[in-house]
Amino acid sequence: MAVRAHFMLCCDATETAVNKYSLTKMWQARCLGCDIAAQEWVRRMEGRLFRDRAVASALCAAAAVFVVMLVLVLVGMAQGSSGWRLATAVSVAAICGALAWGSVRRSVAGGSDAIRRLSARLTAAAAGDLLSPTPPAVTEALPDLARAVDGLFSQVRASLDSVHALALYDPLTALANRLHFRREAERRLASVDAGAHAALLFLDLDGFKAVNDSLGHAMGDEILRMVANRLRTLADEASGADGWLVARLAGDEFTFFRVGVDAAAAARLSRRVVDALATPFVLGCNVVELGASVGTALFPDDGRDLEALIHAADVAMYQAKAEGRGRQVRFSPELAARIGDRALLDREMRAALERDEFVLHFQPLARAQGSPVAGVEALLRWRHPTRGTRLPGEFLAAAEDSGFTIEIGEWVVETAAATIGRWRRSGCRMRMAVNVSRRQIEQPGFFVRLRAAFAHHRAPLDQLELDLSETTAMQCSPAVLHGIGALRQEGVLIAIDDFGTGFSNLIRLKDFPVDRVKLDRSLTHAIAESPEARILVHSVVGLVHALGYEAVAEGVESSYQGELLRAIGCDLLQGYAIAPPVPEAELMVDGAMGRPLFACAG
Repeated sequence: MAVRAHFMLCCDATETAVNKYSLTKMWQARCLGCDIAAQEWVRRMEGRLFRDRAVASALCAAAAVFVVMLVLVLVGMAQGSSGWRLATAVSVAAICGALAWGSVRRSVAGGSDAIRRLSARLTAAAAGDLLSPTPPAVTEALPDLARAVDGLFSQVRASLDSVHALALYDPLTALANRLHFRREAERRLASVDAGAHAALLFLDLDGFKAVNDSLGHAMGDEILRMVANRLRTLADEASGADGWLVARLAGDEFTFFRVGVDAAAAARLSRRVVDALATPFVLGCNVVELGASVGTALFPDDGRDLEALIHAADVAMYQAKAEGRGRQVRFSPELAARIGDRALLDREMRAALERDEFVLHFQPLARAQGSPVAGVEALLRWRHPTRGTRLPGEFLAAAEDSGFTIEIGEWVVETAAATIGRWRRSGCRMRMAVNVSRRQIEQPGFFVRLRAAFAHHRAPLDQLELDLSETTAMQCSPAVLHGIGALRQEGVLIAIDDFGTGFSNLIRLKDFPVDRVKLDRSLTHAIAESPEARILVHSVVGLVHALGYEAVAEGVESSYQGELLRAIGCDLLQGYAIAPPVPEAELMVDGAMGRPLFACAG
């Protein structure tokens, strides 16, 4: 009974210790099942630190050893062992339990410390620290896990470096991209001291599109890489500690930005950029000549934030292109005023189209021999509400820059179709010449819309003459050439306008689907005074006739000029000496009947 009571006391003491660590379920396992039950229960524990679980494991092991020893004691008592042997056995059981406790706790505690340190390292990595090494305690206690973690961090760092490069740098040129440029430039601007200056250069390559079109995009990409290398070299040569930030914004547009430079330093770099990019590029057997137009803006004179500086430099760059390309222009208040006027003009043009302020005037074309009138040319006029009638030279260049020529051109085609239809219904078959810009004729669906307009107004296409500039005729796409040829087969006359102001390819001119060539007034205006001008016009007219086309002389300002041009061999004459441009109403003899003045012409 005494032994049984002692055993029960030991059990109560052990159960009390286990309850202290919330391990009551473990004590319910007996003998050899203690380890399995205890480990399973420990695995299911949640919300505890690993160190607490290590202590619980050690207690489980010690309790299991102690219980096994007590069972052995009970077996010995059953075989008649004496009391002192029982005491000795109990002492041995206690010692074995203590040794098991210490051994298991030391073994598991080392692993728990390594896991705790590794957990702290992973937390730091989640916060962005991917450079610190794995703690030595982890490497010593868990070497395989430490190597795996180091390898994982190395892969993550490599991936982040790749993503960083893709996000902030242009993959073709390795220069900063638009996003990186904006962030870095804004950061530098935010730290500018009072009274300090900064400069922004905006450059666009001259003639790069022709390189892409003629040599292909692969060659174009190689050119861009060579351009980037030259720009990077210039920036390095001109930089100090916090040097020029060079970026490729898009396509063939590049920028430079730096804090702490004045107008003179910016101008020097701009000139060096222009000179460097004017040097030919050698690509295998190809020698490519480009150039650059550079616009410069200074902080704070031309803008107090990055957006304003980019806009100012962009405006100056376009001014450099307008002045002939291959040069640098500094933004100025005068340039800003012109840009403001241009913006106002653009708004007024768009409003004019909505308010029906555009009209067509008509200038007759006279035959040099025979019938006096061969048709009329439709010329655009703008009835401005405050400035009176404005000529195309006052607004079409701005419309071309803004892309508004497409809307204006569509209006001209629609109005010409309506006028031809109205004249046809009045019994007049007067051919009308209409000018079409390259941007308009290259628009998808242009020929479809033209036919639709003439069909809607029941206007015959054989009363239309389509005038294209010399540059448009020489550079239009094969699809446009096909469309022009189809119109010509339907009776539309095709004319090359302003001949002598562009660059003509004689082979292309020979094969172009054209009926008339109109000599620009720059060729004909001096024939009355200059023998050389007469020889030049005579040669051009001979060439036009040799190709089988009619020669039309524009800008005839005097009867003497007209006589000379007839003698040289021009087929048609146009100018103020023949008739000035007039509104449609002034072409009428009988307004009630609506018959044009030149109803006999055809």
